[in-house]
Amino acid sequence: MTRGKCLLLHIPKLHILENGAASSINFIAMGIYSLCHQLVINGFDAEVVHLSVEKYLDKNFSAAKYVKDNNIKFIAISLHWHPQSFDVIEIAKSIKKENPDVFISLGGFTASFFAREILEKYPFIDAIIKGEGEKPIAELAEAVFNKKADMSDIPNLCWRDDSGIKINKNIYVASDEDLDKFNFVGFDYLKHFDSYFKTDYMLNLSQPNQLTGSSTIHGVCIGRGCYGNCSWCGGGFKNVQKITGRNRISRRSAKSIVDDMKVLKQKFDVKNFHFAFDPTPFNQEKQIELFKYLAENFDEKLNITFECFGLPQKDFIKTFKESCSNNSYLLISPEFADENLRKKHKTFYYSNQELEDILEYMNDLRVMCDISFADIPNLTDEQRNASVEYGEYLTEKYPHSVNGYSMGKIILEPGSKWFDEPELCGGDTIRKSFEDFYNDNHSIEFSFDALNLDKEIK
Repeated sequence: MTRGKCLLLHIPKLHILENGAASSINFIAMGIYSLCHQLVINGFDAEVVHLSVEKYLDKNFSAAKYVKDNNIKFIAISLHWHPQSFDVIEIAKSIKKENPDVFISLGGFTASFFAREILEKYPFIDAIIKGEGEKPIAELAEAVFNKKADMSDIPNLCWRDDSGIKINKNIYVASDEDLDKFNFVGFDYLKHFDSYFKTDYMLNLSQPNQLTGSSTIHGVCIGRGCYGNCSWCGGGFKNVQKITGRNRISRRSAKSIVDDMKVLKQKFDVKNFHFAFDPTPFNQEKQIELFKYLAENFDEKLNITFECFGLPQKDFIKTFKESCSNNSYLLISPEFADENLRKKHKTFYYSNQELEDILEYMNDLRVMCDISFADIPNLTDEQRNASVEYGEYLTEKYPHSVNGYSMGKIILEPGSKWFDEPELCGGDTIRKSFEDFYNDNHSIEFSFDALNLDKEIK
């Protein structure tokens, strides 16, 4: 017999269309699976539900009704990306209205940053795990099912009792050894995981044949932390330390990473792997070690996309070439053609000449990359055009190393340098509180639970 029924819920951002609805932010944060696994190994009956996938498969699906029908008493909702803010709050409100005895907790980056404000403004949220959650979540679930009134010993917990809001002082940050033990590929815990794997970035909830995507790419957890403090990134070292207590980089062992990749490939048919962890681009020895181990432990060369936080080093590029398939490529983000702007906004700076020297080396080795530039609000037309022209120049000059370039609009992230210094990037400086982000993402009251896909939504 299990110790109680738990639900971990991913709620995407809902978009109301002229004749229906769609969702974005469909990717589930990798930590959800490790949290669910911690609950399971501690004796709880736990599962992960993707609200948009369930709504697509069953137009009448209601999170509140699902909680009631399954006698769920403990819920952990992911509020990692701030565009989820409105929908997470509205679904939590809907669930609590129909299930007043259920305990609702939030976690993730945005929830952690605004923990006190959320608890102050939304009484139907019972607690927030601020920072890393693998150890706290099992202790919190145990306290809930044992009806323990005093939760002051649970690390990373923000909660309330009759006397007010409590911010526990004891902090938990996962070590390298902890990360090796966690299960980041527990897709078995995800309801309808086969449908989730066919979900694209945008899922149209009103149209048939949407879960047919051939996208078989998935992220791989390499570690946690970053030494950078780039202008618009909320995951920089200073802010992560401020809200989670993490003051170091933690890396998983090459064996644990490769073991996860084997599960992804053999059990879930993942064919393309995305790495987004490069915290020391000035010293890529650990990355080289990982890719060499990967090559030694797979019979075939895999398709891998590697996101570079700085400029990749030649010895890493050579190892990447030798270890990965010809379909693999690097993501390099100079951010701007203007070197002064790059130096101002990007922690791991490099000059245009250094970039071109590396692209020339990659061109000789036939190692491909995508180049990304940033479009921030206070760019002049001249600065913006310079990046476009430089992207075209690099694409033409290095045909065997540059697939192409893109220029993406950058939005404000809570806790970033831009958040604290509005003049740094310009633009909208109104959003300073959680309520600002909540209001900025408004769709319809009660969000997915109020969505009627059988009729046109105006």
